[in-house]
Amino acid sequence: LVGRINVGHEALAYFVFGQQDLFRVNGCTDLFRSLFLGELSVASRDRKEQLEHSAKLFNKGPLNSLRCTADFSTAANARQERFFLPVGTTWIWNVLSSTITSGEAYGEDQGIKNATGIVAGALSLLMQLEVSCPLQVNTGTKLYHLCNVCLFPEEILRDDTIAASLSLLFSQLCGVPSKESNDFVVVRDFIQECFQHSRLSRAKKATDDEATDTDPSLATEKLLLDDEMRALDDFVGDLCESFIEYGGQYVFCARFMRFFFRHDFPTKITKSVAEKLLPILNLLSVEDETRDSLQLSLLQSMKGGLPSMDSSSRDSSALLDIFAAALKKVNKLNRQDYFYMLSISFLSRNMASSFQRCECGLEAMKKRLSGVTSAIFYDVVLTSKQLLCDKSGTKESMVGRVIERCLDYSANFQMQDKETQKLWQWTPSNESATWKMALDLLDCVKDD
Repeated sequence: LVGRINVGHEALAYFVFGQQDLFRVNGCTDLFRSLFLGELSVASRDRKEQLEHSAKLFNKGPLNSLRCTADFSTAANARQERFFLPVGTTWIWNVLSSTITSGEAYGEDQGIKNATGIVAGALSLLMQLEVSCPLQVNTGTKLYHLCNVCLFPEEILRDDTIAASLSLLFSQLCGVPSKESNDFVVVRDFIQECFQHSRLSRAKKATDDEATDTDPSLATEKLLLDDEMRALDDFVGDLCESFIEYGGQYVFCARFMRFFFRHDFPTKITKSVAEKLLPILNLLSVEDETRDSLQLSLLQSMKGGLPSMDSSSRDSSALLDIFAAALKKVNKLNRQDYFYMLSISFLSRNMASSFQRCECGLEAMKKRLSGVTSAIFYDVVLTSKQLLCDKSGTKESMVGRVIERCLDYSANFQMQDKETQKLWQWTPSNESATWKMALDLLDCVKDD
C-alpha cells in the first residue's frame, strides 16, 4: 500500500504511518514511523504545506488553497523538496541504504541512538514481511540494500538486535540452495540496484555533467555497463574499507564480503576484494560455522564440478591467478579458513580438468602454482587426484572433498613423514621433478 501512494495522497500516507498497530512487530518501530511522519510533515515548509493541501482535499476543504504541482515543475530541486511521495516498492529497503548524518541537531550520542532505532525498526519489519508475505522485490535488490548496513558506523553495527536481524535476513535470502540458473539473476539485479542507487546519490553532479556529456559514437549499452562497473567497484571499495576498519569483527559483515566471490560477479570485483582484504582474508572465516553453511557458501562461488562430467565452463585464467597470487602473499591463512578452501577448490578443479583435456592448461597451472608453499602445492595435487577419482564429478561432491581434506588434520603436509615431505618439496631447485611426480600420480588415476 505505502509503495503505491502517490503525490497528492500525503494525508493518507500520514494516516497510515500514524497507525501503530500496523507496524507492530517483535522490535520497536516508533522511531521508524516517526522518520516517515517527519518527512511528510516537518522536513520542510513545502512538505508541511503539501500535507495540509492533501488533507483539505480528502476532507473536502476549500480547493482554492491547493497549489498546482506545475508551480514546481520547472525546478527539479524545488519539486524534490516539496514532494516526498511516491516512495516506491523498495521504500523499507531504502531505509537501510540511507545516509546517516552526524546527529548535530540531537547531539552525537542521541543521533546514533535514533539511527540505531530506525534501522532496527526497518529490519524488524522486513524480517516479519519476508516470513509472512515477502515483498515483490527481487533478491538481488534486497541484498544490495541489506549490504549497505555494513557501511553504517560501528556504534550501529554492534547493536545485538541489528546484528541478529542482519544474519537472519541474509540467511533467508542466501542461506538456501538456489537453482543455478537464478544465480546470474541475483548478481545482475544486485549490480543494477547498486548502479541505480549510485545515480540517485549523485543526482546533482549528474545534472551538471549532462551539459558536457558528449561522444555519441559510444553505444548506450556500453556506457551503461561501464557505469555499472564503476558504481559497483566504488561500492565494494567502501565495503572493504569498512571491513578493514571495524567490520571484520562481525560475522554478518564476513558473510556479505563472501558474497562478492560468487562466480557471476566480474573478475575485476573478485580481484579487488581479494587484494584489498589480503592482510585479513582469514577474517572471512566464521567461528563455529556449521559444515552445511560452509559448503553452501563455497558452492555458491563455483561454476560447477569437473567440466568433463557436468559440462560446466572452466574458470578464466585471470580468476585462477587471483587465488594463486593471494595464497603466495598471505601469511595468516590456515587450512580450515574459508578463503583457503575456496582457493583450493578453484585451483584443484582447474588442475584436474586440465589434466583430462589440455596440456597447455597444465603448463599454465605449473607457472601459476610456482611460488606457493610445498604444503599448498601438496593440497592442490592431492585434492585434484580425489576429484579425478570421483565418478560423479558434481560441484557438491568436489566441494565436499575439499572440506574433508582441509579439515582432516592428518592430511596436513606437516603431518606427513619426512620422506614424503622431502619428495613433495615445491621449490625452484626441484620444481620440475616434483611436477613430474604430481602428473604421474594423476596419471595413475586415469589408468585405474
